[in-house]
Amino acid sequence: MKFFEDKEISQGTISKIERGDPTVSTHKRFYYLEKLGYSTDKLPRLLEQENNSSQLEHLQLKSLETIIDLVGAKAGLKQLRESGLQEKLHVKPMVNFLKGKIYYQKKSYDKAKTVLLEAVKLIDRNLGVWESTNLKSSCFGELARIFFQEKKYDETIAYNQKGIDSFVEQGSRKYTKAILLSNHSLYLLKLDLLEESLEMVKSCKHNLGSQETGLSFIYPYNVEVNALIENKCYTQAIQSAELGIEIARISQSYDRSFQLWSSLGDIYFEQEEFSVALICYQTALRLKPRVSYENWFTYIRLQLGLIYIQKRDFPQAEAQLLDAVKTSDGSRMDHIYEVYNALGDLYLQLENTEKAVSSLQKALHIAQDHKLYKQEREALTKLCQCQNYLDIDQYQNYVNNLVSVSIQLQRGGDE
Repeated sequence: MKFFEDKEISQGTISKIERGDPTVSTHKRFYYLEKLGYSTDKLPRLLEQENNSSQLEHLQLKSLETIIDLVGAKAGLKQLRESGLQEKLHVKPMVNFLKGKIYYQKKSYDKAKTVLLEAVKLIDRNLGVWESTNLKSSCFGELARIFFQEKKYDETIAYNQKGIDSFVEQGSRKYTKAILLSNHSLYLLKLDLLEESLEMVKSCKHNLGSQETGLSFIYPYNVEVNALIENKCYTQAIQSAELGIEIARISQSYDRSFQLWSSLGDIYFEQEEFSVALICYQTALRLKPRVSYENWFTYIRLQLGLIYIQKRDFPQAEAQLLDAVKTSDGSRMDHIYEVYNALGDLYLQLENTEKAVSSLQKALHIAQDHKLYKQEREALTKLCQCQNYLDIDQYQNYVNNLVSVSIQLQRGGDE
């Protein structure tokens, strides 16, 4: 910052700009932008890149919290290390908060307290950015839980009260206050403060009635999201899915969390935002040890395979698609058809016609056995495109079948 200082802009002003201080004038901001080597006509592209990056980081952090709370500390720590988020200073308060939750689960209480207190300090330094997230309240709540485990009840009450006092009513993570109030009643009861505990229970009930955290524990977010997807109301669907994901996490609803992460992946996949969809499907897959929807993991691996094909990461695509076949329980043959169809496309791109034909033939047999006429036509069309690999009789047979199934479809045979 000292290097960029001049008569027009001071080091202190540059520091404010870097921290996102809203009091700095527009003129100073654009002047600093020019000194950094960026012209104003490049700003829209830079903003688009920043928005895309922020969206990815937002979902990465949400995914991490889901895995920490629903799968466990070990899986969460592994994902955190792989994410690269620890190196990004602008998300460090949230990363420290997540580390605190990991250390709490591992009963490394001193480490947990250190990272949570550091998170609070970082938030206070840049309160304008973090205040409305209610992350500070959440950090105090986690610190109270740690002191409670250590049987240090005075510190428990003090930190939990700090969490309640620092809560911003119009901010996000609205469920935080209800959790803090609920925990506070428990802590007071532990100190034999019965009347105070009952008063806190009343406050908790009132808060649950006035916030989205009350009936939302039983609200069918997955049904709403799927309906919104069908109607192509993607913005509303994303909002509902993200809220449902938070509620599923704090209520320890594994199956619902899986469904919502999968649906969120479908939304971004439909919009061809494949990097974001990848995070969603990977999160759903990581929930596998806790989820009863075994037959849906074939679909998740299929979607991951399709994304990796789009990203031209062919080894990963092949691995996911082959795993989809291996782990399938055979209950969703339409999904298995799509897997073999995707493998056919993959091998055609790799110019491995032998493997492509083998995969497409398997897809064709599934379509024929289960009267999936549109899929049968699709498989036959692709097989006919491999005519140079087929003998003349086999090729002619596929052509005849293609004509036959096309006629059947025209007659309404896809029912």
